[in-house]
Amino acid sequence: MAESFLGPQWVRGQTSRQAHVGLPEGTYEEEHGRHAFKGRASHLYRIHPPTAWVRVEGDLRPRAFDLNELKTADQVDPGAGWELLLWNEDVAIYVSRLSEPMPYFLRDADGDVCYFVHRGEGILETDYGPLR
Repeated sequence: MAESFLGPQWVRGQTSRQAHVGLPEGTYEEEHGRHAFKGRASHLYRIHPPTAWVRVEGDLRPRAFDLNELKTADQVDPGAGWELLLWNEDVAIYVSRLSEPMPYFLRDADGDVCYFVHRGEGILETDYGPLR
């Protein structure tokens, strides 16, 4: 049986009647989905492009790190912030091992933070509402 993709829709602000077609003038479309170009997806229309990079330069070398024993400050103090692990001019990778909720909210104004949860659970407060 084919899955129906018509479900509740939440529309705010200027939108297009159909994805990828007739975008409001001066906007950029951003699509979020779980299964590439198949299945349900959400569409955000922004006044600035979500990406602005032009090229990637520098040496890329494969690395393998075992972080199982890494102790982070936020394990004992949830307000301590993330632990900077690797960085260059283009990207930074942080590690967090929170044992309780952060006492503050963090807003990703640039839209360039990717969260990877290896173990545990929590609530991520987003523009879409809480994600569990």
